[in-house]
Amino acid sequence: MNDIINIGLNNFPQNPHWFVNILIGSFIGILLPYFFKSFLFLFRFFQKEYLTGKWHGYYFITEGGTVSFYSDDNFIKSGFLHKLVITAKRHNENSNQISRYKGYIAKEGGYFGNYMLVQLTKVETGEKIFYRYVYPQPHSNYTIGLWLALDYDGIVTVGTKVLSRNELSENDVKQLIQKVKLNNSFKTLRLLHMLETNANEES
Repeated sequence: MNDIINIGLNNFPQNPHWFVNILIGSFIGILLPYFFKSFLFLFRFFQKEYLTGKWHGYYFITEGGTVSFYSDDNFIKSGFLHKLVITAKRHNENSNQISRYKGYIAKEGGYFGNYMLVQLTKVETGEKIFYRYVYPQPHSNYTIGLWLALDYDGIVTVGTKVLSRNELSENDVKQLIQKVKLNNSFKTLRLLHMLETNANEES
């Protein structure tokens, strides 16, 4: 038995640095993707993305059985794990409470055009909100989208939201969301908002 153990020890690498080399190699392998992401983040930081900055959000939602007009502040910036990240803040004047949200933005391109997909998570509760907007062009001061979430009564709801660089009145928002059509027979919402229309209305 001792002879077998001695043979095994003799065949074991005598260089004490081999284990350190394996650890260093593994450590570099783990960190390499993050170095790459750090480089991309710095590139995005110095290459200004036109979507970054403050956007005013406007929407209608049910609270206490009544549909009311609400607004929030949205801030878009370059992200580390995602190209663009977003935070939002809503002040409830009735309860004097502030709700905070955070999430990320992805661009979806396809045959029917480009869309901006947004996922937000409410910081206080973990509730998810999903948005699909028409992807704004560099000259666009606003965009329109649909959201899927719980309303303020806890009921699953789909609604319309306007993001705007400029502050809008309730009447302004009502005019813009006329581009969203409801098929009352089948209860479907269609966003009839073309990028060309967005550009023409601002010119």
